[in-house]
Amino acid sequence: MHVLFRLYEPMLFRGPMEFSPFVRGPKTVARSLILPTPSTIAGALATLCLDAQKARPPHAGGWEEEVTEVLGLDGALKGPYLLVESNGRGEIYTQFVNHLVMIDEIIRALQSVDRDLKDILISGKKRLREFLEENHVRFYQPVLIERVGIRLEREHKRVVERGGGPYTLQMVDYSKLRSSRGEIVVNKTMDSVSVAVDIHGTSKISNIEKKENILRLGGEGRLSYVMIKEGEPMTSMVKELLADFRKGEAYIYLITYSLYKSDNNYARIYEACRGGFVAPSILERVEEVLKRVSQSLKPRYIIGECGILGAGYSVSIEARKPIYAALFPGAIIKVEGAKEDLLRLYEEGISEEGSKIGYGTAIPIPIPT
Repeated sequence: MHVLFRLYEPMLFRGPMEFSPFVRGPKTVARSLILPTPSTIAGALATLCLDAQKARPPHAGGWEEEVTEVLGLDGALKGPYLLVESNGRGEIYTQFVNHLVMIDEIIRALQSVDRDLKDILISGKKRLREFLEENHVRFYQPVLIERVGIRLEREHKRVVERGGGPYTLQMVDYSKLRSSRGEIVVNKTMDSVSVAVDIHGTSKISNIEKKENILRLGGEGRLSYVMIKEGEPMTSMVKELLADFRKGEAYIYLITYSLYKSDNNYARIYEACRGGFVAPSILERVEEVLKRVSQSLKPRYIIGECGILGAGYSVSIEARKPIYAALFPGAIIKVEGAKEDLLRLYEEGISEEGSKIGYGTAIPIPIPT
């Protein structure tokens, strides 16, 4: 089963931090993320279950358990990703740091190289994005639509006296995608574009009688048309990739943020990752997660960017969720293992925290022998 959030207007997908912590007034800018976080989508689905009276308010202690309890989730959410309908088929776009890429192009690029990826980058002194562009992977961004917003008090709906007033919004319009060179290269009607998530396993969402709903999604109360459908587009793609694979090496391509517990020295993690190199502390955490998935999985290395990321805001306790060390979408992990290991890795994800709601969703791409 998968859920489509069809979007008919520009959207604002907030990050876990303040708009502009040191600026107030019209110069304050609320910039949308390139795609919603797994927390945003999981929260929307939990709201859908509560509104349909198929679930009760949560009593669990942890922030991940709060959502999975409401969803009755026995399995995991996979995604989110962008699904663009074109010529009778759905094209899957995933996040690469702050851009979108077509997953088909990523797969072709990684399976076409005749040498080890790390060796290619080191010998050519190239960054991962540069290598992908040379191998015909295109990078996209949605068109940004600017609006003006006004901060209101929740109770009385009046302008906040201190720190309030107008602010600038930068929303994403997925119907038009720009290439990295600036020109609009994808131009679709809005009813051809959806933010999608696969529901791997069982959930109370399948018990909702009305399969089509109107739901607010993201910031500023923007509306989406929610459709619950059979099938799992992302999962079907993974199974097709692994159809003829038995055992060997594979690249694991990360499509959502992956969260890991860390000490208080977040600045050191950020500095270590600014150049696109993975901090040793995160590498160790990833290796531990892979061992829990399967003792047979052997990680070789990680190429990608990392930093720090908050998990959002908890409405139930009116407090921010913890801050984690994070591996960014677009990171690539080289592993060795059997088909069963890679399928289980996809099912369980590579995130230490939040894997059940979509963090750490990663696509295994077998390396041809």
